[in-house]
Amino acid sequence: MRRDLHCIDLFGYSGKISKVWRSAGYSAEQYDVLRGGRAHDILSKRGFLFLMRLGWKLVQGGAIIGGPPCAMNIFLSSSVHQRQWFGPKGDVSNLRVRMSNLIAQNLATFLRLLTNEGRLFFVVLEQPKSSWFWQLEWIMALGALLACIRINTWMAFFGHDLLKGTSLWGNLPQLSSMHRVLTRADKERFVRRLDSWIVPGHVVDVCFDDFGCFNQFSNVFYNFPDPFGLKHELERSTKERRQAVRKRPRKYYEKNHTGRVHGCKDLAKTADYPVAFARALFRIWVNAFVQTPP
Repeated sequence: MRRDLHCIDLFGYSGKISKVWRSAGYSAEQYDVLRGGRAHDILSKRGFLFLMRLGWKLVQGGAIIGGPPCAMNIFLSSSVHQRQWFGPKGDVSNLRVRMSNLIAQNLATFLRLLTNEGRLFFVVLEQPKSSWFWQLEWIMALGALLACIRINTWMAFFGHDLLKGTSLWGNLPQLSSMHRVLTRADKERFVRRLDSWIVPGHVVDVCFDDFGCFNQFSNVFYNFPDPFGLKHELERSTKERRQAVRKRPRKYYEKNHTGRVHGCKDLAKTADYPVAFARALFRIWVNAFVQTPP
């Protein structure tokens, strides 16, 4: 089997990592169950063997970068997974918790097999700061084997919609350069930036609010002659509003009347990596890759 693969974009639904690698002339493969179906399912025999095949194709010093599913590891789902310091595996009677644990176990097995075969690779895994993923026994043992470090950063520094405190874990040299400290001034700056974003051509909610009298009777209005050109003026104004409207921020979390916080329909999009984040990881990897012996 030819070893010509430079990067595995693991659990990479957005594909930002693989796109950055390819844009620089390196090869990359995307591995995510929502993209590849059963063949990209790390919990199935077929999906795990396919992942091993990608691992065998990695060049010496190749990159494995990904963010395992975090839904059953974060603080917001504490009442469901029930993970704690004396029981990081959580409520194993819950199917979703067991599946989350099995993803971590299979991922650790995959990386350990590559290590046992003498393959030299660089791995970086990402999770929210509140994740219990790092306390699982398979990940802790793997971290000791690969001499991995864990650093904290904030995705807002790389252009994310949210502040999103993030932990990065891996054996990539100079990974610590991704560390960021969020000050009060930084937080205020990011909030102002999100509140003032204007995105040309992004249609959010176009209606005829400025022409309320036509909004109610628009169908009737368009069926009559227009000697004063009002129809053209209305269409022109609407077109201008379509070209420059305020971008409403995505709704990731919501607090109900009891004070409990739950995720909204956009919650899954928090996993999308900003392009600046992917490029920063790429620059660190390239510096390590060119120094890797063949």
